[in-house]
Amino acid sequence: MTLIGVTITIRQERRNQRYEDSLSNIEREREHLGAAISGINTIIPKTIYQRYINLPVKPEERNSSDIALIIQSIDQEREVINKIRMEAIFFTDNLFWLGRYTERVYTTLRIYFRSFDTMIDEPGDSYQAFCDSIDIPNIYTSREDFLKRYPFDDSNPDSIISNLNRAYDNAIVLRESIGSEALSYIQLAIYDMNKAAASQSPLIEMQYLLDHILSFWGIADDEIDSEQVRNMIKAGKRMERVDLYARLKLSGKELVREVHRMVPRVERSGLSYSRQHLDKVRELVENADLNYYEIVSNV
Repeated sequence: MTLIGVTITIRQERRNQRYEDSLSNIEREREHLGAAISGINTIIPKTIYQRYINLPVKPEERNSSDIALIIQSIDQEREVINKIRMEAIFFTDNLFWLGRYTERVYTTLRIYFRSFDTMIDEPGDSYQAFCDSIDIPNIYTSREDFLKRYPFDDSNPDSIISNLNRAYDNAIVLRESIGSEALSYIQLAIYDMNKAAASQSPLIEMQYLLDHILSFWGIADDEIDSEQVRNMIKAGKRMERVDLYARLKLSGKELVREVHRMVPRVERSGLSYSRQHLDKVRELVENADLNYYEIVSNV
């Protein structure tokens, strides 16, 4: 073979190698894109999967312009996926905290109910024990101040109305996912709380609030088609209940029951979670000598 022939052969081999490297890069980028799609922990449009499946893998001709177009189409799809990923993060966060805040309102209001008559009849600052039991700062000046401000003061981040407003803020963002009927029960709960604040018998209106929270959970379970969406709400709800029950130092039997209800919801929710922490909580509540602080730390 002449020197010119050798040179041409080397050039051809280099072109072939560059072409093979380009195909490898395309396949690698496509796999990364597929992994990114699979890693989104929520429901995404079917068109995303369809576009991914239809992405070109090999150019029709061995030329750089075809390869550049394929890489460009993958890059464009990656931008779409990154945007969806960010939306999914906020979406799952809203669902999770909707579950937590509705449970927080429900459980703390039930405790308030049980404590109301006791505080009315007993002298002194028994409300301090209430604050300690649910781990909130005692910012109140008297028993009367507590009975009025704890449920109704929206400037207090620990009040019942503040947590109910946070539940509503999450529900409003999720209206398309949870449905207008589910949202309406959160709106009714806020109406109940505002009516209770102006009432001489607030516990009556607050009972309606509890009923509307229960109705919200019921209609969400019945009307939301996506099992994953339902499980995200329930995972937040169950985690909040275990957290509150541990802070309240309830019995091991009650904690075991709630943890056994929480674990499968978390596992099926698609949320990121620590298996180590989940197993630790299960182990802690089954211990005869309950360490409530450690339970709260691991929820």
